[in-house]
Amino acid sequence: MKRGVISLAIICLMLVFSQDTLGSESHANDSLNNLSNSDHNLHKKEFNPGNFIFDHIGDAHDWHILTVGSHHISVPLPIILYSRTRNNLFVFFILL
Repeated sequence: MKRGVISLAIICLMLVFSQDTLGSESHANDSLNNLSNSDHNLHKKEFNPGNFIFDHIGDAHDWHILTVGSHHISVPLPIILYSRTRNNLFVFFILL
C-alpha cells in the first residue's frame, strides 16, 4: 500500500514538472521572434518603479495545472518578502 502511494506521488510529480518543459521550446522561439522583430531604440527609458510594481501585482499568484470541464485546478504560489532592516523572511500564500 505504502509503495503504491509513493509510486503514484512520483508519477504525479513527474507529470507536474514535465508541463513546464513541454511548452518551453515554443515560448523560447516566440521570444526570439519578438526580439528580432522589435524596434531597437538607442536611448534607454527611465525606470519607473511604480509601473513595475503594479504590473507584477496584476499577475496571477497561482500555477495553473489543468482544467476539468469548466473547473480550473491550480496551486497557489508563495509570496516572499524580505526585510533587510530586521533580517526577517516572510512567506505567505494568497488563496482565492
